[in-house]
Amino acid sequence: MLESYTMRVLHVVPYYIPAWRYGGPIRSVHGLSRELVRGGAQVDVVTTSVDGAADSDVPHDRPVDIDGVRVFYFRSRNLRRLYYSRELSRHLDETMAGYDIVHLHGVFLWPGWRAARIARRNRVPFVTSPRGMLVRDLIRMRSRWVKTAWIHGIERKTLADAGAVIASTRHERDEIQKLGLRMRQILIHPNGIEVGADPGPRAIDPAERRVLYLGRLSREKGLDRLLPALALLPDVTLDLAGNDETGYRDELESQIARLGLGGRVRFLGHLNEEQKWKALRAAPLLVLPSYSENFGVVVLEAMSMRTPVVLTSGVGVADAVARYGGGVVVSGEAEALAAGIRELLEDPVKREAMEVRARQVIEEHFTWDGIAKAMRETYDQVIRSNDASTRLS
Repeated sequence: MLESYTMRVLHVVPYYIPAWRYGGPIRSVHGLSRELVRGGAQVDVVTTSVDGAADSDVPHDRPVDIDGVRVFYFRSRNLRRLYYSRELSRHLDETMAGYDIVHLHGVFLWPGWRAARIARRNRVPFVTSPRGMLVRDLIRMRSRWVKTAWIHGIERKTLADAGAVIASTRHERDEIQKLGLRMRQILIHPNGIEVGADPGPRAIDPAERRVLYLGRLSREKGLDRLLPALALLPDVTLDLAGNDETGYRDELESQIARLGLGGRVRFLGHLNEEQKWKALRAAPLLVLPSYSENFGVVVLEAMSMRTPVVLTSGVGVADAVARYGGGVVVSGEAEALAAGIRELLEDPVKREAMEVRARQVIEEHFTWDGIAKAMRETYDQVIRSNDASTRLS
């Protein structure tokens, strides 16, 4: 159990369940929130109902209970790309003083910036999780000048005033430090997953030569270097599962044609929860070739199903996979990706041993109960520090 007193925690996040299109952050924030509730905390989430161009089908006039977490949804009527909401701001103004600590998620977006200002005014301490958005190379790839101006004109103060900046991996911590911004402390708290019963040994045909990619179809995911790797493995097929929010599939289709890979790549589209777990369980291995990935929750999900992984060193969780086992970490060149895939497909004995280790790694290091306990300790430390500074001011 966590501490016995009822800590009141507020998470502020731009989007939330059921807007699954936004991927890992939703799962991570909810997993942490749910486990904090199980440990005795009162946890509220304030968010928008933005779900792409539409809105999620959720109530806006009352909190929604999701696994014991109270979720308040507000409409974003203008500036939707920044998740601006006047109603959300009004709600924070009215309720902020009732919380012990606030946890902000994401940067470059309006809800976190606004919540930080209101928290400061009410002397409520807060921590912030950039969720992989403070990576220098990604900033350069996406609206470099706008985001650089935002960091120095707006985000700098939020980061400096936060009781802690929360990174999910050592890789993310190092990337944040490269920006040279003033921060009180950067702490590492990994993401986790909800671990069900061990599914047991898999029945994979040793002769099956198929790999699975599961995630958004986007440039930073490194699919443009996975396809040349596939060209070096003439008897291997690839399943690509995930949303195409930006029309990137057309570019991939052209590359597939140029490389002569027709018939060896299947686009599966979006998979619902049941389909996702079934696909992970059935695939001989998962491959994640990202240029830069803050964490890589899908890696944990695969390993929880005893599915080994091949991932590039740019994926945040690669350090843990290399340290604990459960997969192969390679550089991003096509030759290295092909070698990593070949290594697991052509050695069933090694793959089966890695399947066992993959599940062990999840149970030992990435369950939400342990992660929530550590986060609760960080919250306690930040609250105590804020109380001490308030008494001195």
